[in-house]
Amino acid sequence: MIRLRTKSSRRWHAPWVLVAFVVPQPVHATLYVIVLDKQGIAIASDGSRTIYRSGELSPVSKTTEKVSQLGSKLAFMCSGLVEIETARVDIRPAEIARTVYVKRAPAGAPLLAMSELAEQFGKTIADQLNELSPEARSQILALKGQFEELEPQIFECMFAGADADGSLKIETIDVYPLDSHAAILHFAFHSQEAVGAESPRLILSGQVGALRSGFQDPQSPIAVLPAFRAWAAVFQTGRLDPARTAEALLALAIKYPPVGVKQRLGYPIHVYVVNTVQGFRKLKTVREGQAASLPD
Repeated sequence: MIRLRTKSSRRWHAPWVLVAFVVPQPVHATLYVIVLDKQGIAIASDGSRTIYRSGELSPVSKTTEKVSQLGSKLAFMCSGLVEIETARVDIRPAEIARTVYVKRAPAGAPLLAMSELAEQFGKTIADQLNELSPEARSQILALKGQFEELEPQIFECMFAGADADGSLKIETIDVYPLDSHAAILHFAFHSQEAVGAESPRLILSGQVGALRSGFQDPQSPIAVLPAFRAWAAVFQTGRLDPARTAEALLALAIKYPPVGVKQRLGYPIHVYVVNTVQGFRKLKTVREGQAASLPD
C-alpha cells in the first residue's frame, strides 16, 4: 500500500505495490529522495537550484550543494526557491536554519526537539516575508506561478537527523500565503513530522511528478521498468541499500520526466546519510551516466 500524505492529510492508495510513501506538497526546481527508518536516513539531492533576485527567478550553479550540515547528526535542505533577495530584505533559509540552530542549541546544552527548531524556523521565514512590501509579496507569488506545478508554498524546507530523544526524524516546513487572492498577502507556515520505524519510508520533496507517477500509474515510464517493479515489491523488507535506492530513484526522475513537462532537474546527484552512530556524512557526488541502478 502506498500512503500519500500532504499537509491537508489527503490520502491515496494503490494496491499494486507495497511501500510506505510520504510526499509533502510538491514544489519546484529540485528534488530530494529520502529513505527513512530506525537505523538511518539516506538523502539524494539533484543539482538544480533556483533563487529570486532583482525581481526575477534565476537558476544558479549546479555545483553548489543544497543539503547542509547543522549539528553532527542534523541536516537541512530546501526544495523550490532557496533564496530571495530584494532591495529591502534577503531571505536565505539555510542561513536562517543555522542561526536558529546555533541560537537554540548552544554548546554543551541539551539537544532541542526538532519540532522546536522547525517551529522557530518557520516563524522566522514567515515574518521576513511579511516584512516585504505588498507589491514585493505579490510579485514573488506571481513569479512562482511561472512553474508548471501551481502549489501554494513559497518555501518547503526540511530538517533531517537525530532528535533529542535519539530517534531519527524528518521535519518538513511549508511557508505559504494564507490567502493568495487577498489584496495584501500574509504568509504563514505548517510543519509535518515523519519518524523512523522498522519499515523504511520513502519521502519526496520538490519536483516529484515523475517519481510519483511510478507509484500511482502502473503504465507510466518509470512504473513499467522491471527494476522499478522488483524494487517496489521488496521495499518494505528493508533489505535494500537505502543510499543506493535514493540515488537510483532520483536518477530515474531525471531520466524520465513527465510527458509535456519541462525538465528542471539535473546532475550532479549528491548522496548523504545520517545515523545516530556516525552522524551526518556525505557519501559521494554522482555525475551524469554514473548513477546507481535500482537493486533487483
